[in-house]
Amino acid sequence: MGPVPWSRRSALGGRGRAPTTVCTDGVTAAIGAMQRTGVRRLLVVSAAVLPGEGDDLAVRVLVKPILQRVFRHPYADMARMEEVVRASDRDWTIVRPPRLLDGPGAGRPRRALDRHVAGGHRLARADLAAELLRLAREDDVVGHLVAVAD
Repeated sequence: MGPVPWSRRSALGGRGRAPTTVCTDGVTAAIGAMQRTGVRRLLVVSAAVLPGEGDDLAVRVLVKPILQRVFRHPYADMARMEEVVRASDRDWTIVRPPRLLDGPGAGRPRRALDRHVAGGHRLARADLAAELLRLAREDDVVGHLVAVAD
């Protein structure tokens, strides 16, 4: 895909547990701007807590239902954002990391295509950032969900 233009990146997200549409509104605006300017490549960061294949039984029936209830508004916003992205005509990739940690990265994280990383419960923000840069250059992840985790 070639170099990623740094002038065409953005990061946004909600805070807290209150109802929000910041992710959905933000990606809708970004896609509109991309369409007007001809930018094709779109990566969005969502969350591994959303439903998906690859979760073990305890995570699927215990951990995720609790987190989805406690943080229902932000996760609902992320789910709507994913729907907008999937319906777009852009070259999109949805990235789903687990719990993000501060501190140095551990190296190259594990990946799973269109499913969650088995046993992947955390990831350093530094590793997520490095992985996003790699993913932005890979054609084979366009139109897919990519889970990343330690």
